Order: sequence, then structure tokens, then C-alpha cells
Amino acid sequence: MTLLVPALSVVSATVCAILALLGYRFAGTPGWRDQRWFWLLALSAALYSVANVVITLDVPDYVITLSSQGNYAFIALHVAAWFLHSAAHLHRPLGVVGKAAVGLCLTVSAAALVPGLLLTDKVVRFEWLVISYGQPLPTAIGQGVAFVLCVCFLLPLVSYARALRENPDAAAYFAGMLILLAAGINDAVAGSTRYSMPFVLDAAFIITVNVIGFVLVRRFVQGAHRLEALSTRLEALVNNRTLELGEAYEALGRAERLAALGRLAAGVAHEINNPAAAVVTNLTYLETIAAKDSSLSTDAMEALRDSHESMERIARIVRQLLDTGRVASSAVKNAHAVNVADAVAEAVQTAHASVAKDLEITVDVSADLAVIGEPLTLGQVLVNLIANAAHAVRPNTPASNGRIARIEVRAERRTHGTRKPGEKPSGTRVQITVADNGGGMAPAVARRLFEPFFSTKPFGAGTGLGLSVSLGLVRAVGGDIRIGETSDQGTTMIIELLEAAPGVPTITAVTPSVTGI
Repeated sequence: MTLLVPALSVVSATVCAILALLGYRFAGTPGWRDQRWFWLLALSAALYSVANVVITLDVPDYVITLSSQGNYAFIALHVAAWFLHSAAHLHRPLGVVGKAAVGLCLTVSAAALVPGLLLTDKVVRFEWLVISYGQPLPTAIGQGVAFVLCVCFLLPLVSYARALRENPDAAAYFAGMLILLAAGINDAVAGSTRYSMPFVLDAAFIITVNVIGFVLVRRFVQGAHRLEALSTRLEALVNNRTLELGEAYEALGRAERLAALGRLAAGVAHEINNPAAAVVTNLTYLETIAAKDSSLSTDAMEALRDSHESMERIARIVRQLLDTGRVASSAVKNAHAVNVADAVAEAVQTAHASVAKDLEITVDVSADLAVIGEPLTLGQVLVNLIANAAHAVRPNTPASNGRIARIEVRAERRTHGTRKPGEKPSGTRVQITVADNGGGMAPAVARRLFEPFFSTKPFGAGTGLGLSVSLGLVRAVGGDIRIGETSDQGTTMIIELLEAAPGVPTITAVTPSVTGI
């Protein structure tokens, strides 16, 4: 039983020393600057506990006196540490009173080491239950200093009491300081040797320092959880930004490729257009002469017609190349208000001339819808989409699967249109939908649908420029084209354009040419 107090002091010294080391390492860590004086609290408590072991041992009186002087010095240092710690932890300035109190405590800590100033050389030994203590008698100055240290300790205690509502950790610190104050008063009375009382400050240090340590561990765990949550959010944000950056680079790459293609296309078209026009004129002339001259054979007439059709195809390709060049140079500068119903009607009429007769095309467009664009541009884009839809539903004849080949063209007003999260609203948009009931398209085809020169048609049947040119033309006036949905029940293509302001005169669409992809 007599070993209980020394063992308790050793445990207190060990625990406080470990927390002092951890506190010192935490002191320089970002986010923990308010705990930069905790190491001094724990260290002074550990030193006190080490010195307190001696007074319970059977050692010479001068050793007990030196140990007790150390206790005075370490207690004064501990009180000073509480002033510094409370100011840092509560983010409050130390103030004149606090600085004076810290100076007084440090002075007491140094004065405690002066022999005979605070403690006499006379050591009194007494017992409490089965525990033996050795304690030198305090001088009058020493008794007064003990009282002053208790009063000084009240100041940081009051600071934590005032912070109970605003600081979630203040309650634990306040409770620990109350325990220390009670234990300190007890040890001051026991040190006077007037009463046979145990020294309990070691136990109070263990309780208080561990309570504070628990608070710090809880704070560390909460910080780790917040850091993990923040890391998760940042990771998601980085992934989103990476995807957006990838899309931006992809769009930039498409724009650069389209620009290069446009410059090449414009040059090639210019070089081809004039000789092609001359050949078409000559073929037309020859067909006219041949129609009056019955001496030409049927094969010769067929060759003339084939040549004429081939040159017309070359002319269509040249027009597409010119369109590509115009997109690349952002030639859509004279945007107007275009009536959607007129543009759709013209496009359907143009497309009807080249699609299967049994193909059903339905139109659902309000007559008052108008968009910002060019009549020829919008008509060309619509014809391309309708031609592609007709190509998609061509296998779906009544003889093959019992379904009627159908294309539906709709238009409706959408407030703010579709936009990415965080993107500012860009005004009311008109959404034009071209839907077919074909067999849909494979994911690999959908991904490459707007690439220049990509086509699902057989070699020689398509140039692969229709949709890439259409995309460029629509984006040049602030719009967009995308795949709505595709499945074995059909495909939906969507055009979005800015709605024209009410009252702006609209322009009637110009009849475009059938190109497709």
C-alpha cells in the first residue's frame, strides 16, 4: 500500500511526458496552433510528478527539500502555462493582467529554487493511513506564494467559464481546471503540515491531462473525418473538372480539325468548282444535242446520263466542302430570326423528293416559333437530319417487320434550354427534334457521329461531312446538336437554338439541298 503513491506519481509523470512530446509535435502543425502551449502544461505536470515521488521515499531530508523546491517551481510554471494556453486556445490576447501574472509565476518558479526563501530546512514527516510523507515547512513567504498561485490560477479558469457557450471544448478544460484547483488547495494545506492530508495533485494531473488529451484526440478524429470528406469532394470536383477539361480539349481539337478541314476544303472546292461547272454545262449541251439526234446508241445516252449524275454528285460534294469552309471561318455572321415552321416545311418538302415513297413524315411545329440563325443553314441542317433518319428506317418496311417507316419532326420552347451544372442560363431556347423508328445505332457509331468523314453508308454513297458541317453551322449561331436517345425502337436527334426575340421580323427558309452523311 505504501507503494501506491510513488506508483501513481510515476504513472502521472509517464503519461504527462508522452502527451508533452505529442503536444510539442502538434504545436507546429497547421490547424493546431491554438494548442501550441499544451506541451508546456504536460511537461510541467510531468516534472512535478517526478519530484513528488521523492517525498514518499525514505531519503535524507536535504533530498526531500530539493524535491519540494522543485515542486514549487514546477507548479508556478504550470500556472504560467495555463495563462499562455488559455489565451492561444480561446484566441484571446493575453492582456496586461495576463502578462503580469505570467511574469509573476515565472519569478516564483525561479525564486523557489533559492534555498530558505519559500521552504525551510526543517522536514516534517507524517502519515496518512499507511502512506508516509516528508515535507519541509514553508516560510511565511512560501505560504503567501501558495495563496497567490491559487488566485492566479482562477484567471484562466474564469476565461474558460466565459467561453463555455462559444467553444465546444471549453467545458472539458473548465472541469479539468476545477479538479486541479481543488487538488492544489488540498496539497497547499497538506504542505503546511498542520493537517494530516494526502497529496492528490498527481491524480489530478492524470485526470486533467487525459481529459484534455481525449478532447484533442476527438478533435483529431473529427478533423480526419472532415479531411476525408473534403478529400472526397475535391476528388469528385477534380474528376468533374478533368472531364470538363477533356471535353474542352476534345472540342478544341474538333474545332482545329474543322478549321484545317475548312481551309483545305475551301481551296479544293475553289479549284474543282470551275472545271466541274464547265463539264456539267458541256454534258447538258451534249444531252440536248443527243436528244435531237437519234443516231446515238442507247449505251451512249446512258453514259451521258451517268456522267451528268456523277458531276451533279461532285457539285454537291463541292457545296458541302464550301459549307465546311464557311463553318471553319465562322461565316455565320448575319444571323436572323428564322421561322421554324417554314424551315421545317421546306426541309421536309426537299427531303421527300429523295426518300422512299412509303416513308411517313409527321410535323408538329408551332407557327409562332422563331430562332436565331440563317434560313439556308437551318434548312440544310434539318434536311441532313431527315435524310439520315430516312436512311435509318429504310430497312423497317411493312414487309420486313410490320412497322411503318416513320419520321417525326417536333419543335417546342424550352426555358433556359439544357445546360451543365453551374452554367449561367443563356435565355429561352427552341428544341427541334427529329425522331425515327429505325433500329438505332451502336455506341461506337454514336460516339463518332459528328466526326468529319465518318459515315455508316457504303463506300461512295456518302461523304461523312453532313453532320460535322451541321454541328459547326449550328454552333456558329450559339446552338447545339446532340443525340437525344437511341435504341432498337429508334433514334432521336435534337437541335437547340436560341429563340428570337418577339417582334423581330422573320425570314422565310431557303430550299436547301439533300446531302446526308
